[in-house]
Amino acid sequence: MNRFNLFFVFTIFGCLPEAFGQAGEAVGWGTNSYGQSDPPSGIFTQVAGGRYHSLGLRAGGTIACWGDNSYGQSNPPCGVYLQVAAGRFHSVALKNDGSVVCWGKNDYGQCNSPGGLFTQVASGSYHSLGLRVNGTIECWGDNSSGECNAPDGVFSQVAGGGGHSIGIREDGSIECWGANTFGQAVPPNGTFEQIDAGWEFSVALRDDGEIICWGRNIEGQCVPPVGPFFQVAAGGQHCVGLREDGTLVCWGRNDQGQTDAPDGNFTQANAFGLHSL
Repeated sequence: MNRFNLFFVFTIFGCLPEAFGQAGEAVGWGTNSYGQSDPPSGIFTQVAGGRYHSLGLRAGGTIACWGDNSYGQSNPPCGVYLQVAAGRFHSVALKNDGSVVCWGKNDYGQCNSPGGLFTQVASGSYHSLGLRVNGTIECWGDNSSGECNAPDGVFSQVAGGGGHSIGIREDGSIECWGANTFGQAVPPNGTFEQIDAGWEFSVALRDDGEIICWGRNIEGQCVPPVGPFFQVAAGGQHCVGLREDGTLVCWGRNDQGQTDAPDGNFTQANAFGLHSL
């Protein structure tokens, strides 16, 4: 998900499996009311964050969590994992056997993960998503806006927002479903390589490296800078883009310093709650 105003970045450190690129140490900034901006030491291959908690996938495949634990969202399960994701108050992870594990607040069934084998997981605020090995999408949790009514077909990527969801089809086109009050579920035409979803807006990386944003633009979060970019991520009302040279560019809401990107070269960038890493 990648839902609110948080993002993680990684300094370059060595090589990892192709799915993750390079590993690195996490750096945190922004609000730190629950310690969510104080990542533990060590090398991580991927991170995710919710409203007040964060989690990271260590190089060995184990999960570390820090920050708020009011609903058990920072009590990671044992095992070896390939990917992590986080909703507002819950966490999701993909095990190395292809199964999905969820923990934390479960008021909408967002932690009732389905059986079967998956290649990717994602999370919205109160719903969770998974991409099955056959390319179809499975959603569970809150469906008050239709965010769990995934379309049929084969997809290569999925993402969740506040009350909407996004997927990239095999041909690179985007499909959205769920809440559409601000046009966040009306995708642009074109061919895209990567997607993310914020609270009431959506972002995508086009195949030419340019970023496209649509939906609510109250904080300028839908006015991206000129690329090319390597990756883009969406927070609640801000975005972060990773340029091809490894530097970061942020735009949108900045009341907690969430768009005050550090200098340096990085390998990943992600946006979530009211803090940044």
